[in-house]
Amino acid sequence: MGKKLASLLNTDFLDLDKLIESDQDMTIPEIFKEKGEQLFREHERRVLEKLIQSENSFVLATGGGAVLSDKIMNLLTTSGVVVWLKMSPKMLASRLEQSKGNRPLLEGVSNYETFISNHLLERTPYYSLAQIHFAASQNGAEQIKLLAKEIQNYSR
Repeated sequence: MGKKLASLLNTDFLDLDKLIESDQDMTIPEIFKEKGEQLFREHERRVLEKLIQSENSFVLATGGGAVLSDKIMNLLTTSGVVVWLKMSPKMLASRLEQSKGNRPLLEGVSNYETFISNHLLERTPYYSLAQIHFAASQNGAEQIKLLAKEIQNYSR
C-alpha cells in the first residue's frame, strides 16, 4: 500500500526495516537475535531521526513497534502526516502469519489473533496520535486514492 500511495503522491517510498537492515548490514531477525530488541529500537530511532532531518518528502512504512515512544510519535507528527492504517486483529493476523519468519516478535506465537489483539491494546494510545486514522480493510486502487486525497487535504 505504501508504494502505491507514494506513487500517487509523486514521492519516494521508504521502508524503515529495509533502511535499518542496510544500515546494520544484518536482517531484522539477525539484529534481534544478536543485539536484542532494545538495540534494534535504538537503531530504529536513529534511522528515523536521520530521515526526518532530511528535507526530502517520502512515504515511510514503519513496523508496528516503531512508534511506541512519545518522543518518536512527537517527532513524526510534528514533521509530517502520520497515518494509522487500521485493520482488524483477524486481518492483521492473516497478513502477519504470512511473514512470520521475518518478524522476531512472532517467534513462538501460536495464536496470532490473540497476540495481535493484546498488542493493539498496548499500542492504541500511540497509534491514536496519528493525524489520520484510515480503515485499511482493503488496499485496492480506490482505497489508496481516497487515502492519498485525505493526506493531501490534511497537508494543506
